[in-house]
Amino acid sequence: MSSTPSEEARSLPRPFSYFQGVYAELKKVRWPNRKEMVRYTTTVVVVCVILFVLTYAFDLLVTKLFQLIGIGS
Repeated sequence: MSSTPSEEARSLPRPFSYFQGVYAELKKVRWPNRKEMVRYTTTVVVVCVILFVLTYAFDLLVTKLFQLIGIGS
């Protein structure tokens, strides 16, 4: 079962067809407006700060516990 040359040419991608597909998909994307972007950014920053504080507090707790039992400096 050999393909005809025109079928083979259709199955091979053109050099820029990938970028054309990417551009077509990007046109379908619903981009957030300014209000949504500020809300999303604020949420990410707040979650990062909370995780930082929790991690720092846990580290202090473990350090104090190790000092109480004589492990570490």
